[in-house]
Amino acid sequence: MAASPYSARKLHNARNRRVAKYTALVGQIVWASNSLHAVFFELFRYSMMSIIQQGSKLRAIDASKAIWDALRSDDIQRTVLKSLVEATFEKREAKSIIWALDTAGQISAFRNDAVHTPFWLYTSSKAKGIQIGPNSSAGHPSRVSKLDRVGHTKLFKSALGDLVQLRAYAEAIYVKLAFEPANSLPRRPILRSIRLVRQNPPKSNNRQRKKAKPRPRRGSLPG
Repeated sequence: MAASPYSARKLHNARNRRVAKYTALVGQIVWASNSLHAVFFELFRYSMMSIIQQGSKLRAIDASKAIWDALRSDDIQRTVLKSLVEATFEKREAKSIIWALDTAGQISAFRNDAVHTPFWLYTSSKAKGIQIGPNSSAGHPSRVSKLDRVGHTKLFKSALGDLVQLRAYAEAIYVKLAFEPANSLPRRPILRSIRLVRQNPPKSNNRQRKKAKPRPRRGSLPG
C-alpha cells in the first residue's frame, strides 16, 4: 500500500534551515510596513482633527478634495464615504446615504456593461437594415448574455434615467444636511434598471445530469 503524502506537517530540518532566514526577513518587512502605515494613520487622524479644531472651511475643503482624488476608483470612493457616513451622521440620515451608495454600486455594473462591452454591426433576416448589438465573440459572456436577455438599449436608457434620479436624491440629502436641516429626507426613487435585470434572470438548466463516479485508483484518495 502506498504511503500517504499527508503524513508530515512540518518542513524537513534541512529545508527548514534554508527557509528560516528568508521567512524571518519577510516577516520583519511585513512588520515594518504595518508599523509605518500605523504611523500614517496617526498622521491622517491628526490632520483631520487639526482641520476641525482650526475651524477653517477652506482647509477642510482642500483636505477632503485631496483625499477624494487619491482614491482612484469609484468603488473605493463609495466604500470610504460609506465608512465616514456611518461614523458621522445620525442613523436615519446615514441609512439614506448608504442606500444611495449601495444602489450606485449596483448601477455601476450596468455602466461597466456599456463601457467595456464591444458592439458590432450586423445584418439580420428578422430586421431590415444594419443592426448593432453586443459582440458575442469578443465580449464577456455574462455581460453579453445580460444585454441579450434584457435588451441593451432598454437597459442603458433605464440606467441613465436611474443615475439622473439617484443624483437628484443624493443632492436633496446634501442640501438638507448642509443648508436646510429642517427639510425632511427625500423619498427614494424607483430604479428601473435594477428591476429590469431582476425580471430577466439567466435561464437555469433544470436538467440534472447523472455522472458516474470514477473509481479511485489504487493508492489514491476517493472524493
